[in-house]
Amino acid sequence: MPFKSGKSPQDVAKKVNDKIDHIVNVQLEIALTAVIFAIGGKADFYVPVDTNALMNSRATHVAPYGKGYRATLSYGGPKASYALYLHGSATYTPLWKPKPPGTPGKPTGGYNPIATPRWIYRGVAETDIEGMFFEAMKI
Repeated sequence: MPFKSGKSPQDVAKKVNDKIDHIVNVQLEIALTAVIFAIGGKADFYVPVDTNALMNSRATHVAPYGKGYRATLSYGGPKASYALYLHGSATYTPLWKPKPPGTPGKPTGGYNPIATPRWIYRGVAETDIEGMFFEAMKI
């Protein structure tokens, strides 16, 4: 006796697997969002402060990418287009140090004495990414 359309064991197994994939993808997106916000929160401690435009320019984005997701953390934008020059890259580390208000070249503004170039990398280093994923991906 043949099975009705969509009722065979193979059809049921496919539906179950599709549902599991959906649940995992939803949890993965939530986990990535939590991790990228945590990294940003840690990185903010090392962002240079003058007008606060740089810290306020932080942006996070989680989007589908291939068969998974990609999370992006960035600083910059129209009001803080200088972010790359202060942050640096994998091959370039700027040579600057935080200056308190009143020093030559910085008459006013805020001051973060622990500001450092490559602050995003510091945020990554100080975040327990594996632990956060472990907790977020529990079913």
